[in-house]
Amino acid sequence: MGVAPTTRLAMVACFGPHEGPWLRGRGNETGIRVICLGDGEVVDVEREQANGLITTESITSDGEVSVGAFKRIRFVKRCSGKGSKPTTVELLIS
Repeated sequence: MGVAPTTRLAMVACFGPHEGPWLRGRGNETGIRVICLGDGEVVDVEREQANGLITTESITSDGEVSVGAFKRIRFVKRCSGKGSKPTTVELLIS
């Protein structure tokens, strides 16, 4: 059995719309894991690069996606109404 990657929690059991704080990059982040995203719910990943450029990527389902280097990052959960599931977002680190 393989060893699970180490993680940093970024959003924990968030039911409704939520705008998380900016988290500074440590340089060892390899991906993002989204757990328990409900139908119609979206997690926007806002990343600020070293040059100050901010990009946004939307995640619409549970799973893992790779992430490149960033200066800082935050996660914003969007949903209509109160939301339906307690979404958790983790940063995967090496």
